[in-house]
Amino acid sequence: MKTLSYLKFEMDEVLRRLGEAVACAAAVDATIVCIPRHGFGTTRISVESLYAATDRRFNVIYVDVNSPPAVRSYLEKQAVNREGFFHLRIDEYVSRQTARLLAMEMVRSPYVAFLDNNMLLSRGWLGSLLDAAAETGAAMVSPIIVTHGGEIHFSAGFVEKRHGKVVRPHFQAGGPVCSKLADARVRRMDIDFAESHGCLAETAAIRTPGVLKESLHNAQTLCCAAYNLKRNHGRRIVMEPTAVVSIVPISFGYDRPLARNTDTAIREEVLPHVEEHLPQLAPLLTAWLAH
Repeated sequence: MKTLSYLKFEMDEVLRRLGEAVACAAAVDATIVCIPRHGFGTTRISVESLYAATDRRFNVIYVDVNSPPAVRSYLEKQAVNREGFFHLRIDEYVSRQTARLLAMEMVRSPYVAFLDNNMLLSRGWLGSLLDAAAETGAAMVSPIIVTHGGEIHFSAGFVEKRHGKVVRPHFQAGGPVCSKLADARVRRMDIDFAESHGCLAETAAIRTPGVLKESLHNAQTLCCAAYNLKRNHGRRIVMEPTAVVSIVPISFGYDRPLARNTDTAIREEVLPHVEEHLPQLAPLLTAWLAH
């Protein structure tokens, strides 16, 4: 698997041109860096959710890690038709962390929002995270992360220590995993780490040497970065309960790029949860299924 330094050498001209385009784009408070999680089947849903639900001006650097032709074509069209959408294509598989770091080379905004390509977003999610960062001075701000549109996946992260050593992380301080979002009693609070599915980071902070390490290839890369910022650099990490993002689960066909045979699963299993917990996205999802 190729490293960041090798890709920067190999893709020098592509990165230079894309970097110049990003630098010439309208000034925004946040750049969204989107990378693939486990596959590509949720690409269109997540992109359309992003544009339907985001209340602040933003740019997107969408890292396309060797997606199939149908997905690549869709992303190329978005780069042509949507203002501030930048398509960074890598023609082979690389780690998610390497993909993030490659995109970070081009970020010019004060904040960067990291998103996986399987996320549905509640209306105003980005504004809530930016407001929380401004009001608290936090280096990273996490939304509440749910699955199936309404079951808690991450509601605040804390590290348990014994005798000065980390024993284990806790992901559910604001509400038990799999409990309903409606039953959670989450307030804005200081936490120890954020999750990689979606979070906001201060660009200068996340670029601190040793924070976002390429050598970390597991699912907790941003958890480690957040904890590093808090423990070693004295920065605040905050949970903002008014921002909610939802994972579309892997069982709904990540391995079938834009396939029609995933529609039944989405209609029967995802849509009811979206209608209940993220109602503003229901018309978008219904319209997409009708295509």
